[in-house]
Amino acid sequence: MLRTYAAALEASFRAKGRGRPKLKRRKDSLPSLEYTVNGFSVRDGRLCLPKGISIPVVWSRELPPAPRSVRVYRDNLGTGTARSS
Repeated sequence: MLRTYAAALEASFRAKGRGRPKLKRRKDSLPSLEYTVNGFSVRDGRLCLPKGISIPVVWSRELPPAPRSVRVYRDNLGTGTARSS
């Protein structure tokens, strides 16, 4: 069973446009924080975090219900961005 899984995994990485996952180096990755339902709210198109922090929201996809978690990270320009998950 493990050999079959390994063969299937290898074949999936040979598909066009895909490759093996790469590990993020700590010094190259952007800092991020994840908040769950109790740690944030969305009001007037802005994400409200504890301590009175309010940032604009960039949805990663269309959401039918309210988001259950969000990830806030610093982009290349040094500004905060939020994405839901």
